[in-house]
Amino acid sequence: MKFTKLKNGKYVVNGVTTYEEVIIKLNLFNENNFDTKKIMEENKYYELYYKALNYIKRGMKTKKQVLDFINNTDIVNKLCKEGYIDDLRYTRAFIHDKLLFTDYGPLKLKLKLYYLGVDKNIIEEEINKIDNEIFNKKIIKLINKNKKLNYIINQGYSYEDIKKATNDC
Repeated sequence: MKFTKLKNGKYVVNGVTTYEEVIIKLNLFNENNFDTKKIMEENKYYELYYKALNYIKRGMKTKKQVLDFINNTDIVNKLCKEGYIDDLRYTRAFIHDKLLFTDYGPLKLKLKLYYLGVDKNIIEEEINKIDNEIFNKKIIKLINKNKKLNYIINQGYSYEDIKKATNDC
């Protein structure tokens, strides 16, 4: 049996293009194990796997985002086990970035993360870790910029939070 390595990391075995993982998994070194149907099935799996890896490579993703992209729970679970997908790590990074670069309040942060498919418990736990003083400073900054009450509420602050922040000044 002849194996030819291609530039893209794939191999050609007896005229069939496949992945190294498929060669090892199906033990294609033994000529008796060559089954084109099995090779094609495994190739489909690894095509999706590498498609998901390329998607994740462009930026952190939640489990739901990757599942929506490739529609294969086995691959998503494998990527979670391998550490490529981690909703907790994603949530922490998301909150960190939004606190630094936006005026988002706790309600808007929760809503965005919920739509990204992060578990409610993770969202609540991470939002509760944030010091309320950070949000109060953001509210005061928005008020000082002469932003209207509706704008501040739309940024994810409750009326009670706004009232409390202005009373603390």
